[in-house]
Amino acid sequence: MVNIYSINKSRIGYAYQYKYALLIILRFMSQGRLKSARIDFPFSINSSMDIKLDLVDPERICIYEIKTGENFKQGNSKEELRKVLKNFHLFERDKKVSCRKFIIVSPEIESQILECWDDFLFIKRNRKKNSSGETQKEVQKRFFSELSPFSSQQKFIAFIKEIEFEIGPSYEYDMENDMLSELENNICLLYTSDAADELDGVDLGGRRI
Repeated sequence: MVNIYSINKSRIGYAYQYKYALLIILRFMSQGRLKSARIDFPFSINSSMDIKLDLVDPERICIYEIKTGENFKQGNSKEELRKVLKNFHLFERDKKVSCRKFIIVSPEIESQILECWDDFLFIKRNRKKNSSGETQKEVQKRFFSELSPFSSQQKFIAFIKEIEFEIGPSYEYDMENDMLSELENNICLLYTSDAADELDGVDLGGRRI
């Protein structure tokens, strides 16, 4: 039997990913910094990156993983994050590049990821003790055992400190006031800033626009 609820949630997840991609593409275009952009960029037989941006001034690559899915709501947040970190690691290893790395989480799953987020921030800010009384050393050891794609804890902690963890804009339509979501409104504001002609190319499913 087809689960219509799951299908609809998947569609919303894909829509959020593509609209968020459009938002950051327009943002970098408005700054005159975007060289090219790829969405669902395949970098190996079984792996792809949600968004890959090539920037100029300064020249760098930004990679994004966007999380909206049901797995977080079902208590699988650590396993999902493990996959994201492994994907980042494989991309940099295979491409032999160092990138700016972003994990973007939709607001609807914020509560499911707070524990992991708190650990990320605790490690990045090098605090002495967390709210549970764990020391920096203890949190690093636990986080390494739960999530690391590395064999070395030292390399993993350095890797974690490079990642930027953000809650994305809301994608909830305001039916009562017939208003766009925060995500869509932000896209409209950037699109009307006359920045839409700066892009060399955007790759959507293998097509270059």
